[in-house]
Amino acid sequence: MTESNFPVPAYQNNLSETQLVPIIGTVNCSGGVPLLAIPIKSGTVRAYIPGFSPVFVLARNPGITWMEVAFLTSTGDMVNGWIEAVYITDIYKDQRSVNPLDLRISQFENNTLHEIAEYRATIAPGWKQSLTYLCGFLIPFGAVGTMAAFGNHASGVGAGLAVALVVLIATIVALKKSHPGKAELKRLELIRRARQGSILNIKEDARKAMLLTGTLAGSLLVGKTALDVYLKTRPTKSVTRTDINIHRW
Repeated sequence: MTESNFPVPAYQNNLSETQLVPIIGTVNCSGGVPLLAIPIKSGTVRAYIPGFSPVFVLARNPGITWMEVAFLTSTGDMVNGWIEAVYITDIYKDQRSVNPLDLRISQFENNTLHEIAEYRATIAPGWKQSLTYLCGFLIPFGAVGTMAAFGNHASGVGAGLAVALVVLIATIVALKKSHPGKAELKRLELIRRARQGSILNIKEDARKAMLLTGTLAGSLLVGKTALDVYLKTRPTKSVTRTDINIHRW
């Protein structure tokens, strides 16, 4: 490969020729490696890179576990993609060794919105769906359960809501802390929304607001139904004339 074959990503359009000197690496694997669309092993294979082939190193991921590269195939096509960083050695720029830490972090300029969303989904925690169910059932049943324990309608509902909200907040905090890729998820979401455009972002936010409203409305409906059932089945205490006289005193 020569410098004339070097791909110029969109972010480099305004750079000088000196800054556009390509970074070259070598695929240190005798059997070759697959060039993937996104930085996960199950990603779509765009091409296969033969062992010890030179590649243009474009960027890296934050953890320096994957490298975004461009490879010139035998048909003369330049293909961009990702390979595991462990297979890239001897990285040079203008005959000088390059530390992988000095490579820029990829903004996924060579990926589609669908591929970015696919990659984000693979590293996202699987608790969002569970959280929806938690909101829908924890609040009403927590309210009814503690209400029955207290034997008082007003204090029972208040205590139930308090318990439900505390458990809900604690669950969210614990899940967020236990997920190591939350910073990368946030970065990917910012990239995706910036590429998506304001109109689609507004539509997406509206759908999320409708989902949240529906979840809260469903919670209130289930809670009201459970409360009505409880009140109908709760034994009522008969009030005698003696009780009335005592209260008057």
